Amino acid sequence: ALDPAMRVSALRGVLREEPDTLAPSLLLLIALRQSGQLDRARPAAGTAIPRRIVQFWAGDLPDDVAALMDSWRQLHPGWEYCHFDLAGAGEWLSAHAPADVLRAYVRAGLAAQKADIFRLAYLQTAGGVWADADDRCIAPLDGLLAPGVRLLGWQEHFGSLGNNFLAAAAGHPALARALALATGAVNRGDADMPWLATGPGALSRALAQEIAADAATLDGLRVLERGEAARLAVFHCFAAYKRTARHWLRAASTRSDTA
Repeated sequence: ALDPAMRVSALRGVLREEPDTLAPSLLLLIALRQSGQLDRARPAAGTAIPRRIVQFWAGDLPDDVAALMDSWRQLHPGWEYCHFDLAGAGEWLSAHAPADVLRAYVRAGLAAQKADIFRLAYLQTAGGVWADADDRCIAPLDGLLAPGVRLLGWQEHFGSLGNNFLAAAAGHPALARALALATGAVNRGDADMPWLATGPGALSRALAQEIAADAATLDGLRVLERGEAARLAVFHCFAAYKRTARHWLRAASTRSDTA
């Protein structure tokens, strides 16, 4: 019954008492959208997000996925481009990440969860733009990474923060918290579905927890509405691998049935 601004205040209080619950995290992100607080980037000297696109694929790269991935490089000719496979991501984590993060990456049973852990570790450590391999870029990103933006994402149907497209400056506290949540879930052996344990659910809880603890987290935050994101990229494109067990939803279901 409260207006959005009052709901933001009330939900921050709820999350300070129950930080790990998903429902108030999503409700907070929705109330922030409705109260116009999900675009708090202000002009600043320089830019905090490196012009670097990072992508990941486990195993042999199919032609249809390669074409989707190449769309990001084609539209950003002056940007650094980094493509990691399973071994390359593991080597990067060995060199740059704490031992518990590498342990979670090795222990994660699904390639999608390895990607979740790696994306958070890479962006939190080095910064840049993460784009999932099944997303097709249709417009350059330059105009979105204006000076003052430190975390850029988009809001999914449920109010959650999507992690398939994510841009960040190194050292962002929400990513550090999300990485801790994801690695903790894997290293404990939690049985939650990947979306909740390491994916958008974990990222959304982490961002909401940071906002609940300190409203200044909103400064430098830009979360696109779905329509805005659709002008940038086509997310979750069809690829042949999605008909096989390589797709994370099918893999997660098979793993659950086996367990």
